[in-house]
Amino acid sequence: MTLPTASPTSPESRRPAGEMAPAVRQPIPTGRGAMAADRRRMASALREIFQSRPDAGWGWHARQGLHLGVASVPVLAISAHVFWSVSLLTVAVAVLVPLIIGLAAVVIARPHHSDRLLLAGFLWGLLACAGYDAFRLPTIYVANWWGDFFGSVGGWATATHSDFLVGYLWRYIGDGGGIAVAFFALAATLGTASWSRRTTIAMAVAYAVCPVWTGLVLTDLLAPHSRQLFPLTATTLIVSLVGHLIYGTIMGVGYWHSRRLEAFWPFQLRFGRDQLGDWAWGSWRGAPTG
Repeated sequence: MTLPTASPTSPESRRPAGEMAPAVRQPIPTGRGAMAADRRRMASALREIFQSRPDAGWGWHARQGLHLGVASVPVLAISAHVFWSVSLLTVAVAVLVPLIIGLAAVVIARPHHSDRLLLAGFLWGLLACAGYDAFRLPTIYVANWWGDFFGSVGGWATATHSDFLVGYLWRYIGDGGGIAVAFFALAATLGTASWSRRTTIAMAVAYAVCPVWTGLVLTDLLAPHSRQLFPLTATTLIVSLVGHLIYGTIMGVGYWHSRRLEAFWPFQLRFGRDQLGDWAWGSWRGAPTG
């Protein structure tokens, strides 16, 4: 039995031994074919970035909207009062209390493990606020470098001239705890459990500086006359910045120690995971969702 051989005049017979045959060029899709291929590539890329479990549906996202609403209203309400004379009492009664009631009803009726992460954020926010005040209060009551405007904040919330008790409750529960809740939600969505400790703390410090400290300074800078929170001087800018650096550092340390709870967060934008992130995502993936 003889095998077919290439014709002496064929391209195969003229090609030197060992030389590969040229690759067959595939036609480049154009028109609708090209658009469909682009959509498939984009969908594949988005699936790599957006990773969610089945429990991260619209209900879960609405739940996080309630969490973030309760966390952000106390901070935004101060700006609303400064710029538009919206009473903190009005905001508390008309907006904040209904949000808290709605969130409490959802958390009690349909608990979800992701609530643990936000609770940890709230508690670490209280601790970070206390660390900030351990530095801030001596600059007010010992060094007399600036005033304590949280008496005025309490007065805005109670329609009185000054109320330090309510002002500091607003500061700790609303501002300190709420800002940290928002940060923990952001960090979990970015998959920060896979980051190094230094990077996690650096992100928290950056968040405390911008938008938190920057927003405070801009609110004071742009406030109408007689509604400023404190006089803007080199001293007050430096002291307030250092306080926010302390707050951000403690908050970052808190997230680092709470990073295992990120496994309960069912929706993430992940731009590459290292060994720790793979361990956290995989070892807790089968955890019940409530």
